[in-house]
Amino acid sequence: MPLFLWLGYVLFVAYAGLVPLQYHARSLADAWAAFQKIPFVALSVDLHADLIANGTLFVPVAFLTTYLLTQTFRKPPLLLLLSIAGAFSALLAVAVEFAQLFFPPRTVKLNDILSEWLGTFVGLALSIRYLDWFNTLVRSFWNDPQRLKLRLLEGYAFVYLAVALFPYDILSSWPELQAKIDSNAWGWLVAGDSPRFMVISLHLLAEVVLTVPLGILLVRISGLSGTSYRHAALVGTLLGGFIEVAQFFLYSGISQGLSVLSRALGVCCGVAFCKYGDRWTADHLALMLRRYTIPVSVVYLFVLLYINRWFASSWHGLNFAATQLAQVNFVPFYYHYYAGEAQALLSLLVVCLSYVPVALFAWAYRRSSGFAVVVSLWLSAGVETSKLFLQPAHPDPTNLLLACAASWVTVSLMRQLFRKERTPVDAEPPIKTSGQRLQPSKGVPVWLLLCLVATGVWTATFPAFPVLVCVVLVACAAIVWHRPVWVFAIIPAALPVFDLAPWSGRFFLDEFDALLLVCLAVAYSRVPVSPGSRSQKDVLFTTAVTLLALSFAISAMRGLLPFQLPDANSFNNYYSPYNALRIVKGVFWAFLTFGLSRRFAAERLDALRPFAWGMALGLALTVTVVLWERVAFSGLLNFSDTYRVTGPISAMQTGGAYIECFLAVATPFLIALMLEKRHWLVGLAGALLLVATTYALMVTFSRGGYLSYAVAVSIVLVAAMLKTKRLVRSGCIFAGMAGAILLIAVPIFNDEFAQSRMATVSADLAVRQEHWRDSLNIRNPDWETSLFGMGIGRFPETSFWRSAVNPRSGTYGLQREAGNTYLRLGSGDPIFVDQLVSIEPGQKYVLKLDVRPSRPDARISIPICEKWMLTSHDCIRQSIELGKQFGAWRRVESSFTAQELSIRPWYSRRPVKLSLYYDVPNSTIDIDHVRLESANGTNLLRNGDFSHGLDYWFFNSESHLQWHVKSLFYGVLFDQGWFGLVAMSAFLILAWGGAARSAFSSNSIAGASLAALSGFLVVGLTDTLIDSPRFLLLLFLLAWACYQSAPPPDDDMVSKNAVA
Repeated sequence: MPLFLWLGYVLFVAYAGLVPLQYHARSLADAWAAFQKIPFVALSVDLHADLIANGTLFVPVAFLTTYLLTQTFRKPPLLLLLSIAGAFSALLAVAVEFAQLFFPPRTVKLNDILSEWLGTFVGLALSIRYLDWFNTLVRSFWNDPQRLKLRLLEGYAFVYLAVALFPYDILSSWPELQAKIDSNAWGWLVAGDSPRFMVISLHLLAEVVLTVPLGILLVRISGLSGTSYRHAALVGTLLGGFIEVAQFFLYSGISQGLSVLSRALGVCCGVAFCKYGDRWTADHLALMLRRYTIPVSVVYLFVLLYINRWFASSWHGLNFAATQLAQVNFVPFYYHYYAGEAQALLSLLVVCLSYVPVALFAWAYRRSSGFAVVVSLWLSAGVETSKLFLQPAHPDPTNLLLACAASWVTVSLMRQLFRKERTPVDAEPPIKTSGQRLQPSKGVPVWLLLCLVATGVWTATFPAFPVLVCVVLVACAAIVWHRPVWVFAIIPAALPVFDLAPWSGRFFLDEFDALLLVCLAVAYSRVPVSPGSRSQKDVLFTTAVTLLALSFAISAMRGLLPFQLPDANSFNNYYSPYNALRIVKGVFWAFLTFGLSRRFAAERLDALRPFAWGMALGLALTVTVVLWERVAFSGLLNFSDTYRVTGPISAMQTGGAYIECFLAVATPFLIALMLEKRHWLVGLAGALLLVATTYALMVTFSRGGYLSYAVAVSIVLVAAMLKTKRLVRSGCIFAGMAGAILLIAVPIFNDEFAQSRMATVSADLAVRQEHWRDSLNIRNPDWETSLFGMGIGRFPETSFWRSAVNPRSGTYGLQREAGNTYLRLGSGDPIFVDQLVSIEPGQKYVLKLDVRPSRPDARISIPICEKWMLTSHDCIRQSIELGKQFGAWRRVESSFTAQELSIRPWYSRRPVKLSLYYDVPNSTIDIDHVRLESANGTNLLRNGDFSHGLDYWFFNSESHLQWHVKSLFYGVLFDQGWFGLVAMSAFLILAWGGAARSAFSSNSIAGASLAALSGFLVVGLTDTLIDSPRFLLLLFLLAWACYQSAPPPDDDMVSKNAVA
């Protein structure tokens, strides 16, 4: 059986690659020379479908080859068999493309080979996860009808979605989307200018019938008692809405509103079939078909002739038929080759489904598969022959083959599904539902003491609030020592707010890293090692994680090259090669967290709920800072002001979408916790926080943030609605939440500044697209860069030297001369080196500093402004002209009275920053011994001589494109190449899919995790995000939460409530 499956499909792929079989002789040497020069062609969107179809064909090749090898050779390791299968599939792709040189009009492109190799990789990945599933399907075909039903339903659901979105030719630019909007390929009710009533009716009826199995699958998943018609209608509406919206963004997609309703009706029909299934046994269904053979046959023949244009075409005589016959090509699939991919697939499906009723009648009368094939052959031959007389129809001999195949498969399946049940094969053992109680290890290991001592020494030398940092670290360590699982609450709670970089000046190794080291070290010492964690069994996810870790390791090494010994600027500058270590430490902490979670998972202890509470706590602290920021800088209700909040996140120093991202991804966890049955005070506090979060999100005035928040909240609410059994009560609660959110959001959205932001969406998107093109163009042109990227953290430096779009940013760096350290500023796009100072309004101050300009007529600007992160208010602008002298140190000073600073209440007092800024073109200036003296001579600045590096000094930039790729996906491609992008995509898809399997059943945290990861990825469409180590860690934590919330990969759905 495996051999026949594999051989049949491989021969089909080889044949399909050579259609229309128009052979032209040429020498092998000439063909090989031409093959070595095959081009890589830039394809328009209308040609993407052909490329995707080629790749799709090779997915089953790799999958079936792996299946054949695993069934034939039992002893070799799976990795070896996967390698052999991959090599065979890749060689087959090359062989088919080479053979096409002898069969014009086939065109040979490098694009096709790469697409087929990508399909091979997808097939191998699917075989890792679903090989056992497929083996069970094949074996149950002969031995276990009940399991066969379930496996077929699962496979049908996958094929249904895959076919619905084929050929995946996604619109990739605004002009393409605009053309789709202006076309007739979509409609609120029906698509097309003047669709025929009968065509639309048959189309909708087919959608209803084809969706019925999904309703049956829903019952098998949720159980008969837990599936109501309202539940089914909601699931069907969501399914239809998803497919139709997705079709809108496909070049060849047809999107119409009535299809949403037809799919919802189909799911409901499937549920009804299960509820009254005892009335529809196989014998009863066969009896009904035999009893009403004549009327059903009449209706069937009418529909069959209608879809073959008997009633919509003009009939002609024998002469016309003879002309038509002379033009018919009898090569199988000849006409499919010249049709578009979507049209070819639709034609194939329509023909196959057209002859399924013949097979059903043959089964009802207990006829053989051969009988069904003969009748289908006779009927299809008559239909195709009649097309000789029809204009504009033309006969297709391939339809005869499709009709026979569809009839044979249908009869065989019906016989297997409704025969007597035998003993199940490969019965799986019951899932272990509880583990032994977690027994924390006793004693203090030496490595823990070393970690704590190192952290203590580091904290003692930390420049900003060392006592506060020490207290936080000790408190968190004590909490984790007492309850190790609470480490999963501490990490997300501290991630956005435990951020002292504006005060300390340190952002390569900061207080959050110290917190992670202490908490994880204590947790590891308290949790015993337990083998057999679930993640060890999930080979596919483990493989994706391994590949992703390998990608980060390779790209981090590339980022560090060419290797340089650390100097004064290695750990304070984004242009440093060591910037790779700053970013990749997020992956390091993530993998340590993964390892710890496996210990808890091995004991079946829940780490997700503490994580959810930690996200909610981090959200509350972040929103508190945002509210203070609004009160201090713009006023709570002033929505026309252009001030945009940055919150407590210091990574906003160079712009970015970090604040709106965290608000969007943390909110689903808040909602999930609110919906659980808890004390009313908890619900009230959660409701207030939800309102405040909506306000905080809206005053970021981030368009991507708005979309991300809407997506995240919608997913978590829909997931919660699908789980509830009290739809009316829960619907009121959900409506109340949505109403409260809209009550806050709408006034802010409709105000002046938000509307001005929305008005520039198209222009800003064009700028962003140009920036993405520039980001890819500035990469090295070699294959190593394409495969593994430029290296993590190298974008700012690469953009500085190579960008043709973005202006160069100003520079800053420490220099040493005769044992003295000083700061050097370079001109360029504005960059500020800031330090927080304590200045009283109305008092007199003296600013002193040593300067050494590199050119005459230079000047140094030292504004002193009320400033939180990026936007300045009420500034004392100090600009010192340096005259004609240059190249030598000299002392300058300036006196001023702080009259511009505002007097405000203690709760809304604005921080004040002194900034060093240099803007004289094509020059630099050296700065040293900076002092800001009060009237009594006290120096208010710290480390003004830069003897302690850049402690207390923190840079920020008004521009952001020079520092970020501004897209998560383009960012991964730049840093880690195609290898990293594929690994990251596989990792995120598996994590997202894992949560999706549980999000709409009974796991509220799964719904929140799914919503949060979706929100993160939505923001990632227009912002890199993971160039901050904290948000790289956050992405991994969200993916971990999604994966942890999924059912174990060895769970068998047969064990759930099912309807036979």
